[in-house]
Amino acid sequence: MSQKNKVVRMQEYKEDNTPHIVSELICLKCLHRVISVYPEGLWLKDMECSECGYIGAMIHTGQELDNES
Repeated sequence: MSQKNKVVRMQEYKEDNTPHIVSELICLKCLHRVISVYPEGLWLKDMECSECGYIGAMIHTGQELDNES
């Protein structure tokens, strides 16, 4: 299929072309630490902990990470 006739799935295009942040987060509810990649503009209060499932308890640990590699 040529590029001209390619179907563009807007959600995938948006996810692939939105700048992302890479940072270490910690859940204040269960103390689970995780290296996370998420789109710029996503509020931490809207993130769900991958360990306990609680929404709204994720914070940055302050650890700077290089997202270029």
